[in-house]
Amino acid sequence: MATIDKQIKMQMAARFKQFREEEGLSQDAIAEKTSTPRSNISKYDNGSYNLPIDFILDLKKYYRLSIDWLFTGEGSHKSEVVKNNTLVTDIKTLNDNNIYLHAELKSLKKEFYKMHADFYELKNTFKAG
Repeated sequence: MATIDKQIKMQMAARFKQFREEEGLSQDAIAEKTSTPRSNISKYDNGSYNLPIDFILDLKKYYRLSIDWLFTGEGSHKSEVVKNNTLVTDIKTLNDNNIYLHAELKSLKKEFYKMHADFYELKNTFKAG
């Protein structure tokens, strides 16, 4: 049983380090954000220390780390909620841009019709003169 625990501990340490590196997070940055001694972060990276639950929850809170991925390696290292929130934000941005473009198009149409009317008025003025 001890070898399985050690194996799981080392796999979690490797995934933690992978997450940290893929996110471009230094040990110092994580230490500061989570109020954890930097020396502990180094020991989490190499598997010398177990990742404490409160530290894992801080990673989830501050960096949206998927706890499932950390424990199992399955799925993405980013929480699914974040992906959904990102999609909602993207959809909102697209909708806002669509509303803006619609208003811009409406304004351009008005300007076009005014220019069109002015052109025919000017054209009729030259015909009459």
